[in-house]
Amino acid sequence: ERTKCYYHDVYTHMILQANYQTMLGEFYARTLRFLHYLHNQQHLITNDIQLWLLIGDQKALFVSHRLFSARFTHYTLQHFATLFDRIACECYHRIIFCGFQREGHEIPWPRKDRQGKMKSGDDIVTHNVEVVADSSSVDDDDDDDAGG
Repeated sequence: ERTKCYYHDVYTHMILQANYQTMLGEFYARTLRFLHYLHNQQHLITNDIQLWLLIGDQKALFVSHRLFSARFTHYTLQHFATLFDRIACECYHRIIFCGFQREGHEIPWPRKDRQGKMKSGDDIVTHNVEVVADSSSVDDDDDDDAGG
């Protein structure tokens, strides 16, 4: 007999990853600036999103991580490891992986390239974003067949 999978109450989740997340200056430069860009300038994310922070070596989140990210979401920032600490099956409508790049560590923010020319940051977002079909258009009759 199959186990019924229940969807998480929050529709959209974003898993944030970058190097040196336990160093708050790096967290600010590599993660918060990107969230600011996506939220305030590009309007690609709304406050109705659950954020998960991937920190290596199972280090705990700092209070500062939660305080700095609170302006981007109605929900408390969670440690990535807690995403899998569930005993029951739990499914997610949409998960966005942010900061998982195949190459380089470019930050989508105004900066100079190696030739000294200014770049706005739009080139990184449009180059690295892969559009995924909206799952809301899928027939919901198969909800209990969905994987978690």
